[in-house]
Amino acid sequence: MAGPAWSDEEKDVLRRLYGKVSNREILKVLKNRSVHSIQRKANHLGLYYPKGGEIDYEYLKKLNEIVKGEDIKLGEK
Repeated sequence: MAGPAWSDEEKDVLRRLYGKVSNREILKVLKNRSVHSIQRKANHLGLYYPKGGEIDYEYLKKLNEIVKGEDIKLGEK
């Protein structure tokens, strides 16, 4: 069964984060998505992790500072 349609805002977040941080970190922002749905949508959008699966930990640190303590709800009005 397919989940809810991806909003433009969710796809934008995925484009900005995928390949830079782990899927588990992306889950902290896209709370209504599963790791599997994140991977499928990323592949559909042509997004991939860099060869060797390298993660930009400095970017991850900044992301954690931004979302720390915030309840981010994407796709809601």
